[in-house]
Amino acid sequence: MVQFMADPITKINGWDINLGYAANTIYKEYPCIVTGLTGNRIRCDLYTYHTNPGPYDELHINSDLTGSFFIIYGFINTITAGTLVTIDLPRLKIGGNVNVPAWVKVSILS
Repeated sequence: MVQFMADPITKINGWDINLGYAANTIYKEYPCIVTGLTGNRIRCDLYTYHTNPGPYDELHINSDLTGSFFIIYGFINTITAGTLVTIDLPRLKIGGNVNVPAWVKVSILS
């Protein structure tokens, strides 16, 4: 899971909710390129949940609801320690605000 978090001091999130994505929506098979992981069908889903905790309850995680997140799946579970993984999101829209700190949290869910 790759999640966009609010800055703990300013409470501002680098993910602009006015990017054009619908709120509280799942965008299945969002375009992504993942290298460093083994699998035949690695995919990314974009979750734009800002107000509805539904997906968090289903994932059984206690997480910050301030930003959207990506779930990357379809790779083989065994990953060697020290493996370099690159996740590219080439069609990610950017907001109009400048100099906004962007906090990103990466979690490995099993």
